[in-house]
Amino acid sequence: MHFGGPHQIPIRFVPLPTTPTYNATKAALHSFSESLRVQLAGADAGVQVIGVAPPGVRTTLLGQQDDESSMPLDDYLTETLDLLRDKPDAKELVVERARFVRDAAHQAFERGGVVGKHVVTVERSSV
Repeated sequence: MHFGGPHQIPIRFVPLPTTPTYNATKAALHSFSESLRVQLAGADAGVQVIGVAPPGVRTTLLGQQDDESSMPLDDYLTETLDLLRDKPDAKELVVERARFVRDAAHQAFERGGVVGKHVVTVERSSV
């Protein structure tokens, strides 16, 4: 993908208890991309690392292809690419349908992991 410079776009994660291997893979990509962002910024390599926080998307990966509460894949791709064009220097892209989850995670971090009656585990982001 090329919008004025090369981009690497790893995926952010919200763990699902039923998919531990999937969660671990996404967490590893997140950690790798955060480290890579710091290394590449110091090297002035002309490469930008941008995280993407997706909502549930209608794909066959987790059987969500017919899930009305999941975002249609074409809509997700269009909105993500529009965000990338509009915010080429962003550290993270969050489509509108994923905003509530991302905002809740940030609020939980600020409140010591508590959202309402629930305790959640969140990581500190450089965003």
